[in-house]
Amino acid sequence: AGIRMGKGKYMLTYKDDEVAIAQLTRSGGGAVVGKTTTAVVIGFWKKDQVDSNSRPQNMEDCRGLVQEMCSYLIE
Repeated sequence: AGIRMGKGKYMLTYKDDEVAIAQLTRSGGGAVVGKTTTAVVIGFWKKDQVDSNSRPQNMEDCRGLVQEMCSYLIE
């Protein structure tokens, strides 16, 4: 069973309870979900699109940004 967000269906591929991060994949991209005590942060990426530095979007960069935002919100 997959996880539905918006019009997409995602599969959970990685979960780290220690840092409250989950990685989800779907055809052509995926999402990263981070959790703080008061917020949920979701970042989406698509492999056929580029980021602000003209590099292909990817799971690792998405995860880093979600973790940064979660850390910022916790502070």
